Amino acid sequence: MVTPWVAQVNPVIDGEEVRARTTNRYPDQLKARTQHLKERLDLAQEGEALYLRGAAMSSDVSPGFFVYWDASVEEYKPALAALKYDSILGAWGMAESSYVFGIAVSKAGTTRGDILSIGFLRDFDFTNSIGVPGTDAADAGAYYLSGTTPGKATKQKPDVGIYVMFLRGDGSALIQPSPRNVIEDHVHYKFDLFSSPSGTVKCTDPHNRYEFDVVDPNVPGWLPADHASLGGSPPVGAVFGYNLSKHPALAAIWPPLPADGAYMEMDGKGVDAGAYLIDYRTIWWMNDCYGKAPWSPEIVPCVGEPSSSSSSSSSSSSHPIYRACNSGSLLEQMGYQRGDPFNRSLVLWFAKMTAKTDSSAVTRLRPLSGSPVRIVGCDGLSPAETGDLQIGVDLSLSMESGEGGFQVLKRISDTKFYRGPVMEGAKSGTNIEITPVAGASEVDAQGFVKGKMIISARIPGGDLQEGQITLVALDRMREENVNDVFILIFPAAINSSFRGKIDVAESLSIVDPRMELWFWILARTAGVLPQLPFGYRRLVKPSPTDCTPVSLSLTDIDLDPVNPGACSFVSANHYVKAAGESFAVAAGDQIQFNLRRLASDVYAGDVGILRMGCRIFSGA
Repeated sequence: MVTPWVAQVNPVIDGEEVRARTTNRYPDQLKARTQHLKERLDLAQEGEALYLRGAAMSSDVSPGFFVYWDASVEEYKPALAALKYDSILGAWGMAESSYVFGIAVSKAGTTRGDILSIGFLRDFDFTNSIGVPGTDAADAGAYYLSGTTPGKATKQKPDVGIYVMFLRGDGSALIQPSPRNVIEDHVHYKFDLFSSPSGTVKCTDPHNRYEFDVVDPNVPGWLPADHASLGGSPPVGAVFGYNLSKHPALAAIWPPLPADGAYMEMDGKGVDAGAYLIDYRTIWWMNDCYGKAPWSPEIVPCVGEPSSSSSSSSSSSSHPIYRACNSGSLLEQMGYQRGDPFNRSLVLWFAKMTAKTDSSAVTRLRPLSGSPVRIVGCDGLSPAETGDLQIGVDLSLSMESGEGGFQVLKRISDTKFYRGPVMEGAKSGTNIEITPVAGASEVDAQGFVKGKMIISARIPGGDLQEGQITLVALDRMREENVNDVFILIFPAAINSSFRGKIDVAESLSIVDPRMELWFWILARTAGVLPQLPFGYRRLVKPSPTDCTPVSLSLTDIDLDPVNPGACSFVSANHYVKAAGESFAVAAGDQIQFNLRRLASDVYAGDVGILRMGCRIFSGA
């Protein structure tokens, strides 16, 4: 590190204390200034690199990254080899990130660091630059700015090739960014094309057209334009297509960009531009007349006898598809050629921009006919094919209703549409009730419900079944006729009871069925009726498919008492309805129950039972 510069020297002044540090102050300051100047001169004489110290950097810059200056935020960022379309000039140019300033050699914090702009860098770890430690001799060589990973360098020269350093392979490198405009770089190509058909043609003569006899796509040369190996749908007017797949050297750099910049010679003379067409697939030849094809008529192997040279509309029976055409001058028809008549030469010339390749630049972009994709300029309004483009999808498709069927699209995941069946509509029939869900369904003119709905069975009494009780036994009870009304009597001050049974129908269709017993209870004297203890016993239905025995239930299950007293005071010879606690049942069960009166209750009169019954309902 260079000795700091002393901006001011302070000589001894009158009145200062005579001490060593006072006396030596002035000479020491002069010494520091002299040392600073010497070290600066030494660096100027022996310096190996130029540095920018304490430069502002973005937080994603790491030591070893190549950087460029972003003027919009006034800091250095990781560089990236790229092109940018200038909509004002209407041309491609270098992106700002392609102009490399240097390599970041250190960071002080997250936003400051030192940059070596040009010169020799010794004993440095180039891991962040090339992805592997830079001390490996195998990594030696010229490096170019990466076009895929910001800040990195690569030995494989990308389409936008910006030289940044030569790595020596021992942890040292010559940093020498080349910020020239690589968009101007190009390579000149020359290829000798095959001037023969891929297969054999039928023999012909002047003013007739060539016809293939056998097509062999494995042979270099020219194929019929409509051959499948050329991709189908040839340009209008094309008759032959170059078998590019059998010319690997040319296929490797195909297509020329721009395609209209290519130039073709036949026998040393430029071919008229209308005689051929070049696109991204191959070279197309537009003339199949005798002597005008891309091969020599003198040596092409042919099959059969030539057709008549007559230009009349009638055709030879052996060549039914020949049509009259212009075979050129009389000398050409006689076989006189500009070049070697036995070896026609075809040469293709073109210059290709190194940065303008099919992988680095899109030359034109348009949507397929009928596609919902829209490609517009950056104004977002006008359709465009070149320049800065925006791509969108117009989903404002027309809607048609009333389409029948039950298969519908249910969801989209990645690039797959998932479909499945749905019910198109439902209409209620006998004993069926369909209830539309408000806001989530509709009913059409025929009464079909579409959307969400609730379907219920409309069985008369299906949601509630009532049954009668069969009286089985009386215990210390009596039967009375009160003014011709038959009554079962619980006598006062006596423990008494009666037992009944109910057979549950096997056709029971109620979900989660439960049973409740109810009674009409008569007060023979005025007062509050007593609670009547209540219990039941369930005898389940045996299985109808096997002989598995069922254990007989020998005890009742006590439930809450039946409580007519909840009705409070009741006058003499008045009655109320009271129900017992409900319990679960099943189709085919038999239920036996016991209703009692205790001698200890405080009600003084007799208690009568006028009527009793049960109801079965859903507990769901």
